[in-house]
Amino acid sequence: MELGFLFHSPENSQAIGHPQLDANLYQIPTGEHFDPYQLSLPVETEDDGVKNISFYHPADPGSYRIGVGRIILTDHEEKEIEAFIFGGELEISILPERSFCQIRSSAPIFYINRFAEDELQLVNEYEGELARLRAAWKHTTPDFDQRLAQIDPKTLFIALTAAIEERQRMLPAIARNESYWEFRRSLHAALRFVEPEGEFPPDFITIKHLFYD
Repeated sequence: MELGFLFHSPENSQAIGHPQLDANLYQIPTGEHFDPYQLSLPVETEDDGVKNISFYHPADPGSYRIGVGRIILTDHEEKEIEAFIFGGELEISILPERSFCQIRSSAPIFYINRFAEDELQLVNEYEGELARLRAAWKHTTPDFDQRLAQIDPKTLFIALTAAIEERQRMLPAIARNESYWEFRRSLHAALRFVEPEGEFPPDFITIKHLFYD
């Protein structure tokens, strides 16, 4: 891959989200496409915390565990590409004139841009749910970020999706307009990323069990 970035398509054509994001970091722009020079994303630390780290060419090669949050690619004109991840892995290789970064996850990676309104709306809802959980978290050991780091990305994604759907179901009938139904369709399309039929597995772990038990 020699483009600036590439979102891989999901196996299920009816799913929303991406299993992998590839990016090339250039010290000198090619001038032929979006040329990222910086990759910023949440990286898990040795104590299971999370720190936002920026990588540049030549980046330190190797494997990194990625936390929950936004991925930002910035080019030499300070334009940005954003994505959202529920956790995953980053692999960096050094190639001639560029650092090749591969980001993978067992949960969908959402591409946030003005042409993907469904993914942007989903990210807003997931970030809102995470903000509510963070505000309610009362422990110092582990702290909230450490607890997130302990949860498998797919498990976290399904639990958050279920919590958001339950919140949607509680809305009164008068609020169930076309936007409501469009969002529900997007929510289940996101779920198709991990469950082909877009339905919750019978034995999934709930938010209550992940954060309150």
